[in-house]
Amino acid sequence: MVPTSEEVMKEMAKMKDSAPGEDGIRLGFITKASKEIQEVVVLKVKDLWNTSATLWEEPLKVGVIL
Repeated sequence: MVPTSEEVMKEMAKMKDSAPGEDGIRLGFITKASKEIQEVVVLKVKDLWNTSATLWEEPLKVGVIL
């Protein structure tokens, strides 16, 4: 079952805001962003949830400008 937006945000709030990855985006930037930006991230999580993990490599190469 695909997680709700609330579930995704709740779980992200539990995560440690560590060093950013290659994109330079820290988790804190997302959790403190506007609701519109947060929803873009949540939609991406839901898309990945519905995509076979074997296919993740290509979709993850597509950038989303926040």
